[in-house]
Amino acid sequence: MLPEPTDDYDRIVIENINRYDWHVVIVPEDDEGVGFAYTVGLTYRFAHAEIIIFGLSNEVMHSILNVVGTDIKNGKRFVANTQVGGIVEGYDCAFAPVNQTQHNEYLGYCVWLYKKSGFDVLQCFWTDKAGRFPWEDGFPEPLKAKQPILSRVNAEKRGTL
Repeated sequence: MLPEPTDDYDRIVIENINRYDWHVVIVPEDDEGVGFAYTVGLTYRFAHAEIIIFGLSNEVMHSILNVVGTDIKNGKRFVANTQVGGIVEGYDCAFAPVNQTQHNEYLGYCVWLYKKSGFDVLQCFWTDKAGRFPWEDGFPEPLKAKQPILSRVNAEKRGTL
């Protein structure tokens, strides 16, 4: 059951979940950090982990999350620690589990929506132009700051999630 909205934005979130099956929250880049976006409703509608992405333009992040949401709606399952092609033309994406300690910091509307039931989140990572991910050797340092790694990366296996 969805919670009762307490303000206009809550109402928009609930309306979008009811109408489109999920909502995308966009947090623009500011003095406090890099911009990011995440889904709200994928767990509720499809028993699938929510998705968060960082460091691209608001429009691109929104578009990627809608592509992923549509894939999920059509029966696709995204799994932690996997690479997937076809979400962004010419680039692969990788998915990693977000540590639950990060939920309050980055996923406020998911925390509100799922209050006591809990939820899982996958972080969607994008590659550089050479096809490298942030944890791989050669990934440009300036781009690393655009994709904070919220997952449980195994430091002993550098180069993998």
